[in-house]
Amino acid sequence: MNNFCNRGDYITPILKVTENCNFSCDFCRYHLNNRKSVMDFETYKTVVEKACDYNVSHGWMHLNVIYHGGEPLLWGIQNFERAIAFQNEMKQKYPGMSFINNIQTNGSLLNQQWIGFLKDNAFHIGVSIDGPEEINFHENKGGNQIVLHNIQELNQAKCNYGILSVITNAHKGMADKYYDFLVENSIHSVGLCYCIYDDKKGLTVDNDILSDFLTKLFNRYYFGNYHLRIREFEYVMQLCLGATTNACTYSNRNKCGYALSILPNGDVFFCDPYSFDTKALGNILVEDFFSIHCSKELTTIINDATESARRECDHCEIHDICGGGCYRHVFSDGKNAFCKTFKSLYPYIQNTISNRK
Repeated sequence: MNNFCNRGDYITPILKVTENCNFSCDFCRYHLNNRKSVMDFETYKTVVEKACDYNVSHGWMHLNVIYHGGEPLLWGIQNFERAIAFQNEMKQKYPGMSFINNIQTNGSLLNQQWIGFLKDNAFHIGVSIDGPEEINFHENKGGNQIVLHNIQELNQAKCNYGILSVITNAHKGMADKYYDFLVENSIHSVGLCYCIYDDKKGLTVDNDILSDFLTKLFNRYYFGNYHLRIREFEYVMQLCLGATTNACTYSNRNKCGYALSILPNGDVFFCDPYSFDTKALGNILVEDFFSIHCSKELTTIINDATESARRECDHCEIHDICGGGCYRHVFSDGKNAFCKTFKSLYPYIQNTISNRK
């Protein structure tokens, strides 16, 4: 058994500061959400203070905070200003403490006030945009131009930002258009999320479509002369070259359990749950991260995650590159939903970079 509570590491809180969103994307669990909860500031303070207590007690003098939702900008700039002020109080409690603030936004509400605040406070900004208009936002056609305008404002302000794209079946045959879209809009940093849905509606991206899209996109990325970072390609190339990566997706599930989502009511969940039916590990308003990290519920999840990686992946030919993939992408049979894609893409990347040496 993997005694997770003795691994002595850290907490990365994913703060669901609001369950409201001004967009409606059909692959998102908030698409038909009737829950409109908003995190009150006292709950925020409790989460951050207890996470600092946990991290410092394990020798980590920093806290990586991820603001998520819903659409986190709907939490309001005054709450964010108060959040930074409270972090400064924590620095007084724990001299030498530092904070890394991250926000994932659909980008539609960004304006000069928001951009100035995010830049002044060194936020890492992720903007959710899936590509050209015809494949973006799904039920929010017309939203692209607003977001793209705001991306140019981020460029002008020299903010630390990147985009996050959910790759769906709508990306079929769109690799070239997607790459050109990045170049045309001066986007230099990209993360890719492979759409997976747990309600059997057929919204999970097809492996053949995904593999073709990623292979063609990799060719444009690798052989092109545009300065571009695509997170997933960079991690895989590092591993192909014998280097290591801190990315949890490629870690054989050894980093599962450090990122925990906290809902507005204080309920704590493993990673970022896709379903509202997921059972909470506990509630941070009545517990602390020490008890939650050592809970039977989390220990069971961690054991299942690591055991499924060993059982399904240890003898795989791409094991040292793939690392089992994300546990949230594992079906009930223990297999990763995108295993077929990885077995096609990763050897291709490995061969490509080897032949160019």
